[in-house]
Amino acid sequence: MSAAVPESAPAVTLGRVRRGALSNVSTYKVAVYKTLREEIKTLELQPGERLVEELLSERFGISKTPIREALLLLESDRLVELVPHVGGTVTWMSLTEYEQELFLLDALELPALERVAERASEEDLARWDAKAAELRSLARSKDTQSMIAYRSLACELHEDVFSISGYPRLVRIVASTLMFLFRYSVLFIDRDPSKKPLEHEVGIMAARIQHLRERDAAAADAVVRRGHAEQLKRAKERVAAGDPLVMRYLAGPQ
Repeated sequence: MSAAVPESAPAVTLGRVRRGALSNVSTYKVAVYKTLREEIKTLELQPGERLVEELLSERFGISKTPIREALLLLESDRLVELVPHVGGTVTWMSLTEYEQELFLLDALELPALERVAERASEEDLARWDAKAAELRSLARSKDTQSMIAYRSLACELHEDVFSISGYPRLVRIVASTLMFLFRYSVLFIDRDPSKKPLEHEVGIMAARIQHLRERDAAAADAVVRRGHAEQLKRAKERVAAGDPLVMRYLAGPQ
């Protein structure tokens, strides 16, 4: 898991960061890290793309030091591979990695659902219902910004649910796993031409909330396991079919 990055750091729009807009080298590092991380997560920066310090320094209008530190954070997130004297490259994606991360997410989350079911208040459930309704609305949109907002809100809902477990470390690890899975979800769910995986995912979220309302952790567990299995099956089908919309992001034989 990467080193902690302050969520209160200034947001930076894509493109050049003007000198003086941020207060110090550390803040530059965080801003560059967050900007590049978002571009990688949303596949704007694609697997295999080079991240050259000199070019990034020119783009952001800052020295190489915070650029280098931001790349180190991205390396710890497993989103960038750094090679001495060569520079950084956005890591390739793989079906095996996707399957492994879904398995790990289940292993981390599902045992905690009993605690969530016991502890969730009516206020919690109402908040989750509102987020699920917003997700359903965003999922109906076709534009890129709505889909990015959808994916970010889906991760937020996920973390919100598991924050009720009372295990902060669990929530941090889940958040890190979700961050790593973000671009896989963009690729295999949000960008599926059929839109069926996206509709199915919204249904899974709503069903899980309902089962938690009924204090039925086993049912909530089962619906998530089935959902992940179906998402993985669809991803494997697209890879087996050689779908060019998918294969361009994956490395080597799958």
